[in-house]
Amino acid sequence: MKTTRWLRSMPALNRNVAVLSGTIFLFAGAWFSWYPILPLHLRDLGATDVQVSLAYMLMQLGYHGMQLVGGWLADRFGRKRVIVWPTFAYLPFYLLAAATHHWGLLVALLVIADGLGAVQWPAFVASIAESVPEAQRGSAFAIFEVAAGLGVALGPAVGAAVLAVGGIPLLIGGTGLVAFGCAVVRWLWLQETTHRSNPPGLGDWRKLFSSQLRQFLVAASLFYLLMSVTVHGPFISLHAKDVGGLSEQGINSLIAAVGLVATVAGLAGGRVIRWLGARRVLWLGTLAHAGALLPWAYAPAALTGQSFLLVSWMGMQLSFIAYQTALSEQAGDEARGSVVGLAGTVTGLVAAVGPMLGAWLREAFGSVGPFWGALLFSLLVVGLLQRGESLGLTEA
Repeated sequence: MKTTRWLRSMPALNRNVAVLSGTIFLFAGAWFSWYPILPLHLRDLGATDVQVSLAYMLMQLGYHGMQLVGGWLADRFGRKRVIVWPTFAYLPFYLLAAATHHWGLLVALLVIADGLGAVQWPAFVASIAESVPEAQRGSAFAIFEVAAGLGVALGPAVGAAVLAVGGIPLLIGGTGLVAFGCAVVRWLWLQETTHRSNPPGLGDWRKLFSSQLRQFLVAASLFYLLMSVTVHGPFISLHAKDVGGLSEQGINSLIAAVGLVATVAGLAGGRVIRWLGARRVLWLGTLAHAGALLPWAYAPAALTGQSFLLVSWMGMQLSFIAYQTALSEQAGDEARGSVVGLAGTVTGLVAAVGPMLGAWLREAFGSVGPFWGALLFSLLVVGLLQRGESLGLTEA
């Protein structure tokens, strides 16, 4: 009752940030209780390392490929509907995923679930951006990313505890139940931000697709390609297992520990963005993430290596906050969902090749190969964003 009164007493727009941040904390925590060790589960179900990489490519295509549709739906029907109804739809797919014993069927169900997340994501970004004044967007996205980061950090710790008495299918099924609870909360308390919004037509797209947006999309595509090899790919877990000798519980505990500490860095994300600008924080965070991950790869079980992994996670946290802030500034309220969806689809199509590219690098150069590739991608992102600044393509 106290929570209900507190939510209802909040101004409607600030309530959106609280509801979305609170529910993403719960869902991310449930999802990350098993996601870091999903490659090992796929192996146990009979998948080879190449098939695991293919599975990750398909899941990333499922997530990013539907974002353009989700952005159009958010601008056509409003933000709340596009957030709430896919959240309800998670439940049956995660329950079926928990029950299957075939890696191919499991991947197919997860691809569908990722597609539901893709439909939601442009509405998430648009709703947060439109719920606060423009000057406070960096702080709003920092709150959201910190909440997600806490879920990402605590989820593996919960997963490690559950694995002592159950298995990964129990964690996957639990994610569906958590998603259903999040759907109810969003349905009851989320406030619509745009009551009448229209997706852009062909002529509008020509105006929106400016040199600034094109430059940003190229940098964003390389940014997500990098992340598809690192935090969204299987290679950190595979490297920790095969080279570091860590168990499934050990990997979950490690990701939980560095994630929890790195999330604290996200608390300063809004202030840092106001100070340096979203684009600059984006390339600094990207470079720190990839640059620190490589030393960890050469000492994945050593204390020194874990300190580099922590720095890498802090850079990742700041770069995601900066990316969402910069992305929200690429269009006004009427077309924001469509622009976010366009960015998600374009970047996703590029990033989808990351797992297979990482698999090739791993086969050609050993287990550290994907991390050398990530460093190269980060340098390209830095060069593009710095070039944009020199051309005057900076945020307002």
